[in-house]
Amino acid sequence: MTAEDIRNCTAIPRIFLEGNNYQQDFARGKRTDFHHVPNYVSGLITLPRESNMSQIACNIVDSGSYRALSHFISTSEWNHEEVMKLTRSAAIKLLGPGGSIIFDETGQQKYGPDSVGVSIQYLGVIGDTCAAQGGVFASYCLDNVSALIDYRLFLTESWINNHKNAFLFDTASLQRQANVQIKQVSCCTGISSGSRHLG
Repeated sequence: MTAEDIRNCTAIPRIFLEGNNYQQDFARGKRTDFHHVPNYVSGLITLPRESNMSQIACNIVDSGSYRALSHFISTSEWNHEEVMKLTRSAAIKLLGPGGSIIFDETGQQKYGPDSVGVSIQYLGVIGDTCAAQGGVFASYCLDNVSALIDYRLFLTESWINNHKNAFLFDTASLQRQANVQIKQVSCCTGISSGSRHLG
């Protein structure tokens, strides 16, 4: 599956995902949630950017109900760290060795307190402070092509200290964004001997 396949809407996510052994990370004993993955990925790459679960369920053949897709994303037990590890390997294989890893912090404005990590913080896209959720992302880049290879939710000290569900999270996750990036470097630099140059 290449960028050209995605642009031309000829990408077949199932072949790519099975070819890179993603199905192993969605198995739970004899059960598996892998059947949702190709449908969800198809929705992400073929529908307009702002599409939601309901639109994916309505527009992607065999994707099942909105409720089933929503359950898969929100409460299904699969290991996101193992999925990102496979994604890093697939990105290097697809784009080639010798690229750079670029880190970027971004945030999304939120209008309620229920999402994990929402607190009053500076949000660059609006140039002001507001209720927002922040994340730090790592991309592997080669020439003019890039692929997301890691992400971390940034939990502010005020959220850890004041949110009723903060006890569900390891408070060691509370880190300055620079420290989140350092953790990402140690995680990402092991992906390939040819990809240790950091841009």
